[in-house]
Amino acid sequence: MREVLHRDKVNHSEKNEKVFYGGKSRLSKNICGVGYIGIGHHKSCENGKNSKAYQCWSNMIKRCYSDSRGSKNKSYDNCQVDDVWHNYQNFAEWYQHNHPNDGRKYHLDKDTKIDGNRTYSPDTCLFISPELNLRSNQKTYMLKNRDGNSITISNLKQFCRTNNLSYDSMCRISRGSQSSHKEWISVNEI
Repeated sequence: MREVLHRDKVNHSEKNEKVFYGGKSRLSKNICGVGYIGIGHHKSCENGKNSKAYQCWSNMIKRCYSDSRGSKNKSYDNCQVDDVWHNYQNFAEWYQHNHPNDGRKYHLDKDTKIDGNRTYSPDTCLFISPELNLRSNQKTYMLKNRDGNSITISNLKQFCRTNNLSYDSMCRISRGSQSSHKEWISVNEI
């Protein structure tokens, strides 16, 4: 079993390259006042660019703790990161063992294993394809045509493009703020 690296296990009086890097302490909570690099072999930069593991980690921290998080996506309201993952070294170790190495892009997901989960942690997260992530987060729409035939739509934008419909009008119908658009009405209208 791997040792989990915590902030309090480091001798703070050691002022050497393990604790300080580039004049900054690896134990300073520099990412949203929560995340810190920690002491270990996982680097945050490779060839002058942020590593993929670091990008994934810092984006996760920012989704949960950034001041602007609420304005971007309501699905991250009340989300948090497990204390163990506040240390980048712990996250990078998990990332190295869990991220598929097939050259494709993947998204870090917190709620596929546990529906409705609000915590990013080693026990709750996994990597999924962008397509699967999009499908799992899509809203479903129920609409009817004037003949009374109802349809469940999982990708409203695509449905509108395919059927030459206004996406904005169809959204208003689903919210109940518009009664109809090109023979389509809310499921509650019939």
